Amino acid sequence: MKERGGKVLDFFPFEDEEWSESYIVSNIKYEISNFRTRTFQRVIDDLLIKLKADIEKQVLLASLQSGIPLVGKDLFKGLRRQMDGYPTELTIYLIKEYKEVTNSWHSRYGLLERNDWYLLLQVLFSVEKNILIVLFALNKEFIQHPGFKWLRKSVNALKVKPSNFLERLEKVHIGQLTMRDLQELEKLLVETYRLIERAYPEIDLNEVKQKSMLTRPKNNKQS
Repeated sequence: MKERGGKVLDFFPFEDEEWSESYIVSNIKYEISNFRTRTFQRVIDDLLIKLKADIEKQVLLASLQSGIPLVGKDLFKGLRRQMDGYPTELTIYLIKEYKEVTNSWHSRYGLLERNDWYLLLQVLFSVEKNILIVLFALNKEFIQHPGFKWLRKSVNALKVKPSNFLERLEKVHIGQLTMRDLQELEKLLVETYRLIERAYPEIDLNEVKQKSMLTRPKNNKQS
């Protein structure tokens, strides 16, 4: 790096099974996280055998799935071979874990009417996050970033999803929020539930679907 005129910006020593650094070379910033092989092996066991559906662990396996080895190619291939079978049990677990909306979702129209935009956006993002996690699970794909960075690229690679999913989702957040935007997100939620029922009819979503359509009653008191 010094030969290339690089500059270290940050360095964090080994802690919680990770060490990392960031640096600049030729005006390009690199942010590198490093893990031991045994850490990756434990994460593979946790996700694919013990079915611990941790999003952060999915991100690690996604990096291994799409990575290119510089050294230790045989070791790298051995780890990746263990990831060839995304367990159906993990898909079902994630669906059950993230299929429901929060109680705050029921207040969406009231929040919109009062222009409580800060809380409303948090509610929308929480529902959208659950939809995305379920769609990745239905496609048996590991989530690439906990905050869904590179969303357009990763969602475009999903085969099972509502039609024009990303375009419809983006429109919800363009310009001022309206009732139509909330209704569009409701439709995406319903269509996601249909995809679940088509792939896993054994999962009962009747109660979840009913809850997702609930709204807070309006206060009709006369002044």
